[in-house]
Amino acid sequence: MKEINLYSIECTIMSNGYDFPKTSNVKEEINDFFSKIHQIIIEQKGVNFFSDWSIDFHIIYSIYWDVTGFFKNGYTRKNYKNKVFELYIPIPDENQVSWGISKEHFVGKGKNTESKSLFLPVKFNDFDNDKDFIIDCVKRTVIELFKRGITIKGEKIKLNIKE
Repeated sequence: MKEINLYSIECTIMSNGYDFPKTSNVKEEINDFFSKIHQIIIEQKGVNFFSDWSIDFHIIYSIYWDVTGFFKNGYTRKNYKNKVFELYIPIPDENQVSWGISKEHFVGKGKNTESKSLFLPVKFNDFDNDKDFIIDCVKRTVIELFKRGITIKGEKIKLNIKE
C-alpha cells in the first residue's frame, strides 16, 4: 500500500469565520494515527500489498448528524489508484458541551438515512475539548472500517486492530 492520508479537513458549514477545531495539531495527530494503520497493513498484509494504491480520508464536520461514521464503500478513483472514504464528525452546540459552537451556526439537525453507512454513537460530554473529540471520532471510525474490511480491486483488506 502506497500510503494512507488525511486528504483534507473540510467543513460542510460556515467557511467564513468558522473555526472547528481551534487546536492546530489535530491534523498531525490524525496523520500519526494513519501512519500506525499503514504499518499494521504492512505487518498483516505484506509490504507489496497494493503497492501502487493509496487510501485517503476526508473529514467532514457536520451539524446535521449526532453520530460519527462513514459510508461503507467509499469511492474508488481508478485513474489515480486511490480509494477515498469520507468520515463524518458531528459538531455539538454550546448547550451540549462547553466547547461546542454557537447555535447561530445551526440551521437544523437531521438524521442519517443512508443505507450503506455505518455510524457510531458519540458522547460529547466524555471530552473536555474539540481536539480530543475529533481524534477519538476519527480513530474509532477508521478502526471500525478496517475491522469490517474495505475492498480495493476486488480484494478485501480486513485488519485485526487492537484498540
